Parts: sequence; C-alpha cells; structure tokens
Amino acid sequence: FLLPEKNLSFSSFQTSFTASYNPREKNLGTLQLHTLDLKSRELELQAGGKLLSYTNDPLLDLSAKALIHAENLSAFIQDEPEHNMQGSVSMDIQARGKIRDLNPEGLKNIQLLSHISTPGFTLDLPRNNIFCKADSTELYLNISETKPLTGSLKTKRLQLVLSDSTRLHLQRGDVSLTMNSHEPDPGIPFMHLQLNARSAGGVYGIHRGTLRGLKIQAAVTQTPERQRRTATTDTARRRTADSTRQRNVADTTRRRTAFAGNFMPRRTRHEFSFADLQFNFGFTPETRELLRKWQVNGTLQTTSAQVITPIYPLRTRLHSVHLELQDNLLKIHNMSIKSGHSDLRLSGQLNGIRRALTGKAQLNLYLEIQGDTLEGNELLHAIAAGTEILSQQDSAGLKQLRKAAASESDTQLEHIITQAAVERKAYEDLIIIPGNVNMQVILQVSNAYYRHLHLQDVSGSLLATDRRLHVKDMQATSNAGSFFLNALYATPHKDSLMAGVDLEMQDVLLEEVTQLLPSMDTLFPMMSSFRGLVDLQLAVMSQLDTSMNLILPTLHGACRIRGDGLVLLDGETFSEISRKLFFKKRALNLIDSIRVEATISDSRVDVFPFIMQMDRYKVALAGSHHMDQTFHYHISLLKSPLPFRLGIDVVGTPEKYKITPGRIRFTDEKLPALSYRIDTIRINLREQIIHYFETHPVKNTYTDF
Repeated sequence: FLLPEKNLSFSSFQTSFTASYNPREKNLGTLQLHTLDLKSRELELQAGGKLLSYTNDPLLDLSAKALIHAENLSAFIQDEPEHNMQGSVSMDIQARGKIRDLNPEGLKNIQLLSHISTPGFTLDLPRNNIFCKADSTELYLNISETKPLTGSLKTKRLQLVLSDSTRLHLQRGDVSLTMNSHEPDPGIPFMHLQLNARSAGGVYGIHRGTLRGLKIQAAVTQTPERQRRTATTDTARRRTADSTRQRNVADTTRRRTAFAGNFMPRRTRHEFSFADLQFNFGFTPETRELLRKWQVNGTLQTTSAQVITPIYPLRTRLHSVHLELQDNLLKIHNMSIKSGHSDLRLSGQLNGIRRALTGKAQLNLYLEIQGDTLEGNELLHAIAAGTEILSQQDSAGLKQLRKAAASESDTQLEHIITQAAVERKAYEDLIIIPGNVNMQVILQVSNAYYRHLHLQDVSGSLLATDRRLHVKDMQATSNAGSFFLNALYATPHKDSLMAGVDLEMQDVLLEEVTQLLPSMDTLFPMMSSFRGLVDLQLAVMSQLDTSMNLILPTLHGACRIRGDGLVLLDGETFSEISRKLFFKKRALNLIDSIRVEATISDSRVDVFPFIMQMDRYKVALAGSHHMDQTFHYHISLLKSPLPFRLGIDVVGTPEKYKITPGRIRFTDEKLPALSYRIDTIRINLREQIIHYFETHPVKNTYTDF
C-alpha cells in the first residue's frame, strides 16, 4: 500500500532510545529502544527492543503492542481507490532474530510469539479479488528452536475470498497447526493440522461444498525424493508403454489399410477419452506439483455435508461422514448419502487418489452400497450429463457456472446445474465406461428404480476396468417379475462396442419383456401375439452401434420361454390359420401351456419343436425366421376335432405369406429333444463373459476392508 507523505498526525508521541558503537569492545553497533509510545486516529503503538550488531549481520530483539483502527487507516491507502476497511485489530508481538532471516527460508531461525485479535474486521480489495471478514477472531503464531512453527486460530465467523473462483468460510472454528521435523528423517518437515468447526465451506471454480459439525486431523509431510522419482518414472513408463501399444496398433492398422490405398493418420488420443472421469478439478500445474511434493494422512468427520457440482448434477446431502486418508488411499466408513431420490449408505476405499489428482493415473475403487432406495434413472442421467458438462472446456456454459458458483445461492446454483444437465445433447444415447477407473461395487438395496421398473431386494456386484463393465450375479424381484442377471458391456472403441447378457426371469409378463428388451420383438416376432406370465431364460452376445442398438448380424445366443395359461391374440396370421383348421371363434384364446426354445446365429432364429395346447387342440411347432423378416414355420396338428392329422407350412413375410397344408412332421413320441443345445449355448456364453473379464481383469489393488 502507498501511504501519503504528509497529513499524518499523532495525538501523542513519546520515545527514548540509546545508540552505541565500539568495535574495540566488540560492539558493532547497538540501538536500544527503551520506549516508543504513539497514538493517532489510525494507530496506537507501544514498542521496545534492541538492534544488535547493526553494522554486521544485525540481530533484532523486539516487543510491541499495537491497535489498528481500520476504518481510519483506510483513507490513507492511495493505490486502492475502491477499497474498504472497517473494524479494529490488536497485536502483541515478541520477536528475536537476524534481519537476514526475514524471508520464508530463514523463518525457522527466528523466535516469535504473536497474538492477533479482532472483535470485527473487514477488508475488501475488489481490484485484486481479495475479501476478508472476521468476527471475534484470535490468531496465535509462535516460532521457536524446538518447534519451528505452532499456531492456532479461533473465530466466531471468518470469510475469505482469495480469487474470483476461490472462497472459504468458517463458523465457530478452532484451528491449530504445528510444524516440526520428521522423526525418522530430521531433514524432512512434518506438519500436524487440527480443525473443529460448527460449519465450514467454500467455492473452488465451479464446485461448492458446505460441511457441518466438522472435525479434521491431518499430518502433512514431504514426499521422499526417491518415492517422487519412482512415481514419476512409473507414470512415464506406463505412458510410454501405452503410447507404444497404441502406436503398434495404429501401425498395424495402417499397414492393413495401405493395401486398399488408404493411409490412416496416427491416433494420439482415445476417441472416448472425453468420458474419462476428471480428477484434477481445474488444478494449476503449481497445485499439482504441491500434491506430488507433499503427502497427507488424516481423518475428516462431519455430521452433515452438502455438495453442489456440475460433475454430478444432482442435489446431494451427506450424513455421518467419516473419511480416512492414508497418502494415496482414501477409506470411506459407513457414510449416508441422499442424492436426488436415492438414499444409500457407502463404505469402501479409493486407491491411487493422489496420483489421480496429479496426473492421468487410474483410480481403483472398491465400494459397498447398501440402503433403502437407488434411483438408477437419475444416477445414469446425472453421470452422463456431468461428463458432457465437463467436456465443454472454456465454453459459455462453463463460464456461467463459475460465475453462479461464486455469487448465487445454493438453491439457484442447483437449479442452474440441473438445467445444464437437462439440456445436454452430445452422446445422449451411448453410455461410455470410463477408461481410467478400476471399480468393484457390491450392491444391496431394498428398492431400486430402472426405466419403469420398481425392483426390490436388489443384490449383486459391478466390476469395471478398461472401458468394460461386468454385472455379476445381480438378482431382484420387481413389479414385472423376479430376475437373475450376469452381463457384459464393453466400449473399448467406437467400432467395437459389445454387450452380453445371461438373464433369467420368473413370473414376468411377456409385454414387460418386450418393453425391457425391445430387440426381442425383432428376434421373436411371435412374442407380440401372446400375453401372460412366463419364465424366461436368455443368453445373447452382440456388437452395438453408437445408439446402443444391436447389430443383428453379430448377434448369437439362445432363449427358453415357459408359460401356463397364456392368451393368444387374434392376429391376422392366426385368424387365417384358424379359418383353415376350423378353430372355434373365441374372445380369448387360452393356451394351457407352452415351452419354446430357440437359438440365434447368423441373422437367423431357429425355433426348436415345441408343444402348444389350446382348447381342444394340441399342436407341435418349429421353424426359423431371418432378420429380413422372412420366415418358414411348420405346424403339426396332433390333436383336434378333425378325424385326421394335418401339417401346415407357413412361409413368407408378415405382410405376404403362404399357408400350405401337408403332412405332419412331428408326433408326441418323435418330438426331438434339443434342450441340451440351449443349455450348452447358455453355458458357453456365460463362460465367454467370464473369460472376457479374465482377459481384462479388475486390478486387485484393495487392502482388506
């Protein structure tokens, strides 16, 4: 600050001092201040001390008390025309040390006892984006030979603005800090921090958080140089290996396409890298270097917390938070979370968190999720929307979010983030598995919601690695029936998307099956002709397009459907067959029982021979149809009011088909037993899913939990 050179006045000024210099007596200059007592509208000061050896490496021994009247001092600051200062600050300082040590490197050589307090103080420097407001605050700061630094802060309320995107606030806070040397290696500094507060919070960029009943204990020490070098070397080695692997793949691809006269440019960035989770939170290179240089161990506990961030655009509240950080490992102890309509308890751990924050290393996550409610539709949309928002670097929307995070209320900020999530467009259909996370999630919730389903007693696990997701042993009951599911979903590249499903459902409505799995209408057109409860077994694998539609020529699998008391709808094809077979016209065509088995391969569905009983009729059916909707089915009439047995062939398409009577192909005694083929295909597909994840395993980097 620049103070004016005149117009300073003191209502009282008293001082006395002596000075001496006698090199022969080894007195290289001594200035002793016996007393200094001055008063003005801006400042009250009492001081005394000595300046020893001031001609050669001077040493200062000082004690002072001061009272600053900020509102009066504010008028004398000339280079901040829009500044504001209010309140008062009192200081009590005792210091001893050499002048050459008055710098950050030499502070450890100075002895200092200081006490700074204020009943209320405000400093506002808009041009520098600096704001400080303190109510009833005390600060103690001490430096000694035995303890390089100790300090404490007690405040009723403290607000700090350090930039246009960084804000902090503390209420009923008590902070203590101790710096010492590390016992195993005295050359390494060691800091211990403790913070208790009724509430604390802040804003960092586009993220905002508030914590209540906060307790923090942290030990901070410098990362050993060898460990930093090893981590840097490992990261470089991983990046070199990944780069080499990608280069080899690209070179091979170029060689293959060269024969066709096409030369592909070398791909330096993965096409789905935008979907990788962002861990840097906008950290500057200097901040990331600090994270590499220092390691932190400690705990954080709060009674409740609120998080508002576009990374996860859902209203989120945390309760009974207990986090434990062990340098690179973060443990979560039975934390309750309410996010949107979800109400859950989380336990688990994140391994590799510091490396993830400082670079592009993978994060290893183990999580146990229990609770009452899991709203899957909200969560999937929030994750996809958050990924899209973060991919808009330096966009107008992101700038609006930064501005809102700094100025708007929590409710307004949540509304803005929700609107941004609703309006997202890019990759709206395709769900991409992040490539920088190894994940294992154990799930057990009472109620879950996915699409239109209400699931109950849900249990199972999710495994994810290398842009691949494995749903393992997932089971639940629902308003559509009970199910057991194993599944694979892989998004390694845009041209190699893949899904595999091994599904068992019991007492499920057929119309629910086609609603949950829309492709079933294409695979089994006859399903739309039936209504009722069935048991379903389905095992399929297929490649996908970027809209998550099945690429039917790549689909292969098997299906088994069993049902009793089904209703056969009176469609056009059935009406034509009924007319030829003299079926009685009924409002409801009830089927006593049905058991259908089929395989899918090479764009073709083969339906194995099965028996269907309806009214006075018993028939055996079998056939096949192709994905171009052409079909060929045979119906053997085994029991009917007719005095003879009859076979019927139905050939064509749903729009144009031909019904031809003929000889029967099946009898009760000669119906082929082909169920073993269905079981074999299901087992093989299940083993393919397991083998796929054995080829790309989730790395076991978790300690015992």
